[in-house]
Amino acid sequence: MEFAMLQDLFGLAIQIVANLPMSDIVRAARVSRFWRDICEDDRMWRLKCEREGLEPLPVPSERIAGAWEQTAMGNGVTIVDHYKGAELEQHRKAREQSYGSVYSRSLWKATYLRRCRIAANWRRLPIGGSMVLRGHEEHVITCLQIQGDMLVTGSDDNTLRVWSIEQGKLLFTLVGHSGGVWTSQLSADGKYIISGSTDRTVKVWSAKDGSLIHTLHGHTSTVRCMSLCRNILVSGSRDTTVRAWNIETGRCEQYLTGHVAAVRCVQLDLDGGRVISGAYDFTIK
Repeated sequence: MEFAMLQDLFGLAIQIVANLPMSDIVRAARVSRFWRDICEDDRMWRLKCEREGLEPLPVPSERIAGAWEQTAMGNGVTIVDHYKGAELEQHRKAREQSYGSVYSRSLWKATYLRRCRIAANWRRLPIGGSMVLRGHEEHVITCLQIQGDMLVTGSDDNTLRVWSIEQGKLLFTLVGHSGGVWTSQLSADGKYIISGSTDRTVKVWSAKDGSLIHTLHGHTSTVRCMSLCRNILVSGSRDTTVRAWNIETGRCEQYLTGHVAAVRCVQLDLDGGRVISGAYDFTIK
């Protein structure tokens, strides 16, 4: 058979196999060496991923490399050698890499099998124990932040509550807003809790004992969103503005205008010196 014809046949076979469910791919791999090569071909797995909108996985860390091997085994997709009936072995060097043999053989296969494992886990694995924390009574929980054992919840009852997740216990309540709390942040060092409210203020609290440190005035409508990086907080409001604050001094460092409708989301890139905001005026600034 001519080489060009073999190439066409191989390409057609890849198209066919890429449309098969996993159980049929396993069966096809047992038919002959030709079909086994098709079922292991990276181009086939790439095509299968692209048809399902899957992006390739990044290079795995040592922590997750072994999990990819379990993914392959757990989904019944081991491709066996047609002649020896044994699981295909990698070259020793590749097998000794910390990336895991599934990743080493095919990035796209690893991507697809990981998606299969995630889907299977959602269907089969039991849900772990749950805990119900009660304290805001019959009020909407509008925001929450978590860091280690600490959980901070904000509500339209004008308060924030700080919980121990391990103990399932309320530690203390932050009282001081005169309107519903709509957004919150928890500093990376665990020292500060920041809240924004319909009372138009931003408040900075001690995460240690719940004491109020600063009340930041400036917005003329509901503070709807915030982003915190180190000691700089940016807040977005329904007054169409964004403000940047130093949470340690309580001072407003920047006052940003330009939106013509309520600001709904903000992000702070302190290292890049950027603030990004999205608003009801259909723009990102």
